[in-house]
Order: sequence, then C-alpha cells, then structure tokens
Amino acid sequence: MRVKRGGQVNFVNMGDIPHSATATATMAGKWDTDILGKGQSKAIKFDEAGTYYFICTPHPGCTAR
Repeated sequence: MRVKRGGQVNFVNMGDIPHSATATATMAGKWDTDILGKGQSKAIKFDEAGTYYFICTPHPGCTAR
C-alpha cells in the first residue's frame, strides 16, 4: 500500500480465519497488527511516506503491498 507521511491505516479482519498484517523482511519488526480474529482491527501509523509490503504470519503465502 502507499501511505503518506503520518498516514494511518486501519487493518480489519472481515473473514472467519485469523490473519495479521506484518511488515516483510525489509521492514521486519517495524510494525505488526498481531493476529486479528474475525471483526478485530488495528490501526498502524506510518512516520514515513512510501510503499509498504506485508504478509500474514499464519499464512505466509498471503502477501500484499
């Protein structure tokens, strides 16, 4: 996803299976929603503008940017 400096993204799990949005290797440890169950959400604020790539830790084949 592309985010403006200071932008906030609200990740919401609308499915039945637990998921996360976790920074990929280039930003490892910088941000993570932890595991979100159905209906749970977490907002992440980004201090730098840029394109952010992420994975779902329980399902590492699920990737996004």
